[in-house]
Amino acid sequence: PCTVCSAGHYEVQPCQTTSDTLCATCTPCGPGMFAAIPCGGRSDAVCAGCSACGAYEYVAANCTANADTVCQACQACGTGSYRKSSCSSFSNTECAACSTCPPGSHVTTPCTATADTVCGYNPLDDQTSVYVKLSADDLSTLDLLNIAAAKTTTFLSLASTTISDLFGNAANAISPSSPIGVNNFTSGTVVYPTIRAFAINMNTGQVNLTMSQAINVSTVDFSKITLQNYLTSPTSAIVLLNSTLVAQPAGVLVVFVISPSVLNSIKALGNLATSASNAVLSLQLAAVVDVHGKPSNTSVVAASVFQASTQRPEVVSFSFLMSTGRLVLTVSEAVNETLIIPTRFALADNINGTGSISLSSAATIVPSGNRLIMTITLNSSDVTALKSASICLTNATCYLSLAAGALTDTANNTNLASLPTLVSSFSPDTYSPSLVTFSLFDNNLGVISLSFDEPMRVSSMNFTQLTLSLGPAVYSATFLSLSGGTYNSSSSNTVITIRLSSDDDNTRPPLGVCKIQLQCGLQLSSSFISDVSGNSVNVVGQDPPDPMYSALI
Repeated sequence: PCTVCSAGHYEVQPCQTTSDTLCATCTPCGPGMFAAIPCGGRSDAVCAGCSACGAYEYVAANCTANADTVCQACQACGTGSYRKSSCSSFSNTECAACSTCPPGSHVTTPCTATADTVCGYNPLDDQTSVYVKLSADDLSTLDLLNIAAAKTTTFLSLASTTISDLFGNAANAISPSSPIGVNNFTSGTVVYPTIRAFAINMNTGQVNLTMSQAINVSTVDFSKITLQNYLTSPTSAIVLLNSTLVAQPAGVLVVFVISPSVLNSIKALGNLATSASNAVLSLQLAAVVDVHGKPSNTSVVAASVFQASTQRPEVVSFSFLMSTGRLVLTVSEAVNETLIIPTRFALADNINGTGSISLSSAATIVPSGNRLIMTITLNSSDVTALKSASICLTNATCYLSLAAGALTDTANNTNLASLPTLVSSFSPDTYSPSLVTFSLFDNNLGVISLSFDEPMRVSSMNFTQLTLSLGPAVYSATFLSLSGGTYNSSSSNTVITIRLSSDDDNTRPPLGVCKIQLQCGLQLSSSFISDVSGNSVNVVGQDPPDPMYSALI
């Protein structure tokens, strides 16, 4: 049956009577792009740029690999409410009901579209009462110090400069050493800590987490803190395990550093924390506990401050397998595999990089899913060029250098040019070379041409291990084993031309060897020649005794 292209692939050529279906890998849309027309059937994905929300709009759903940004109009606060927080790029307007002034006070500034009601003392009263509304930061500090948690812990001291009477006389000071206790105390509603804001630096991995109230930092549970790419329905998320707390005074600020391995895992995803638009922190229940033992509620917030990674990728180490032509790189930063440029990689046999061979554009990138380990497979022409130049024949003769822009990480930082680095792990060529064709292309001069599938060490050639014969039917009776001769080779050492010695060439005609194509067979023993890595040539025409026939007479 015909092959059906699997998910992530599309049909390039339909199944025919003489050939199976030809499938190709779907092209992934790059950063800031989405598949306007999804890949499938007989068409590749058609990518388009993610839309940017306009003025008075916010991002309701982030752009994903398969869907454009979803924008919604910012909400307008209705009558009897005011705008507590403005509509931002990633959050809608937050509205709150206008406050009503408590008894004993009056409205000094009415509620507006952008500000709550401001209350003051009642001028009809004796003007001996003053109402003070504490800020959120002051409330957090009181909470941290366990002040005003109950009537028994609520006292007031007053500096003389705090207030004066209608005639300008300063109030009598109340010393902190002799404060007065509260007369009436009303307990507030129990409030559990939530995230107010967070900042992240992708260079250092530092996260600054601002909570709604003072936190006991020793209670932070990193298994319940997750970095994700969307506020709702995230497609990528990583738990920030093994992060390290940074010592801070007790308070609402929690500072920690993401571990290097987790930070690299975040970068490797390519769609998480590459910008403020896909850096979202999520806290599960009891991820932190405040100073009074109250566990945090589940909360999610987008980054308010974001520092993108500016670190350039570089090769940490590399290994090379000459037999398969496979180059494996370990890099410092998660790399975008689709942006690797093989022609900016060069291999040399010395630390100075002289006589280096640059890879061709035909070298292929092998997807690994791990953007910290890159695999590049050289094509046969690259491997032949390396062998011909005696590059990477041993671990001591294998150095790699990169030109600028060879690598691009997931934050679009490119590498700087690097000096040659010695291979860290090397596997030599262990494959035996094979004779591809031979021809007696000048019967008059007795000149033989041998073509091999890889560069040969011509100095290792032993003429006596090459035999010419009439063919398999008369192999045992009529043959000519060479006694000597002269040779030269192509620049790649894959084609060797041998001129028979005068004795051998004079002996050949009476025997009838190689007068015509069908009577020109060749046998080689394994000791005839070796390749540049010292591997002996594969035997030809000896077991069974079926020679390779001349391609040309």
